[in-house]
Amino acid sequence: MDQTFLVTVADTKSSVYTEMVKQLCLRCNWRLTKNTERFKCDLYLGERNNLPYSKLAVHLSQKPVLINYYKGSDVICRKSEFVRVIRSAKLEVEDWLPKSFVVSPKHSKIDDRESLGHFMSSESTRPFIVKATGASKGDGILISTDYEKILDFVDKSAVSHVVQEYIDRPLLLSNGHRKFDVRCWVLLDHNFDVYFYDYGVLRTCSDPYDPNDFSKTTAHLTNHYLQENFSDNYEKYEESNELFFDDFRSILSEKQIKYEDVISTFKSIASICISAIRERCKVDASSLMQHFQIFGFDYMLDENGKVFLLEINGAPACAERLKTQFVSDLISQQILSFFHDTSFNVTGTNFHRIHTES
Repeated sequence: MDQTFLVTVADTKSSVYTEMVKQLCLRCNWRLTKNTERFKCDLYLGERNNLPYSKLAVHLSQKPVLINYYKGSDVICRKSEFVRVIRSAKLEVEDWLPKSFVVSPKHSKIDDRESLGHFMSSESTRPFIVKATGASKGDGILISTDYEKILDFVDKSAVSHVVQEYIDRPLLLSNGHRKFDVRCWVLLDHNFDVYFYDYGVLRTCSDPYDPNDFSKTTAHLTNHYLQENFSDNYEKYEESNELFFDDFRSILSEKQIKYEDVISTFKSIASICISAIRERCKVDASSLMQHFQIFGFDYMLDENGKVFLLEINGAPACAERLKTQFVSDLISQQILSFFHDTSFNVTGTNFHRIHTES
């Protein structure tokens, strides 16, 4: 008789992990845990900021557990921490990370405001985007060319901000003269091998881009919440303001930019960023507590096709159109291989390895 595997899902808001549980439990050898056994599971799908490591550890002498986040990985997903980590790792990022400064309220000891001031004085007309650490839904963001306005914006808040050169000449969609960014998914598996997913999504703005007017956020920020709630043009051009990689290939071809070169750059940047957290994650192949994680890498291209990394999300959602296949591939690539579950018929996935620890 096949072994029965137990899965606990604590992150009920995640569309990815809700779909994962649904697909796993359609099989006879997987089932959800009851409340009395939730820490005796094989697979724990938790919330990244509320993982009960100590409670799970109690049962490690009985069997291993696989957890959906890596300890220490959060530093590349928090905007200001990411900049510090990249600096401390002394990585060559000038080609793909916009010039970045960390500015904290009321001039903390790790503040970059002085160097920001020097840089902005030499780039007096260049806009900068200011992003609050930990903010979402387009909150805590300012685009400005005014140094004093930027400092005032940060000092009125309670958190650190990243102040970054704004990509003011982005590659635009010919349909509506609009901005877009590209979300790619990356799997960091239990061996600390990095896999890139073949299919991504383009998140589009609803309104035409105007480099001289920063007040209309729906022309500058692709954030889905902002587009849906604050633009009358939401879904005027695309359903859910989303395009996919077949569209992306056509967009690049129209601009005479090689799709394969862009994807190769996406992969290279992802591999470099994951390598920066290797020591922080304290990977131990002999431990019964093992980890994997999905990251969402957000990229933007300038008008010449140069790739820039915008940010990394440590708990990304998945486009509805891709979700079922994405989760099926994730189960095959990570879950079944870890548990040696042969009850599934695995014929290959759309994840492809771009870096290995072995």
